[in-house]
Amino acid sequence: MDTFYNILKHTHGGFRYLLLLVVTFAIIRFILGWTKNRNFSVWDKRGALWTLILSHLQLVTGLVLYFISPANYPNELASGPDMKNTVFRYFAVEHLMLMLVAIAVLTVGYSRAKRANQDFKKFKILLWSYAISAAIISLSLYMKVYYGA
Repeated sequence: MDTFYNILKHTHGGFRYLLLLVVTFAIIRFILGWTKNRNFSVWDKRGALWTLILSHLQLVTGLVLYFISPANYPNELASGPDMKNTVFRYFAVEHLMLMLVAIAVLTVGYSRAKRANQDFKKFKILLWSYAISAAIISLSLYMKVYYGA
């Protein structure tokens, strides 16, 4: 189990950079599409979809890590943990909640954009939802560094 945990932990840690790269690329495409009033192309759709897929992959690996972690976050939370421990609080509560919100915003934006009937609306919806999601993810990464986790 220890080997599986380490592999999953490194996979989750490495994919965060890939996700930030893909979401940045998608946001740039959405900005250009919205400001230049372009047609919503298959590449724009693929960029949005790949970002969505990578974010959900990160969510799944993160949730598995949360429940198999040696820190045993769910049981520790149930027994009334010391929330003054910033590293424990970050991984047990703050990181989990921020990532769930970020992925929810991204998913809702993708779903709303799929139903939009005008290209500029698709770009606008995707731009704002993906930018907000990227900001939340960046905030969580900043908090991790700030707490020294």
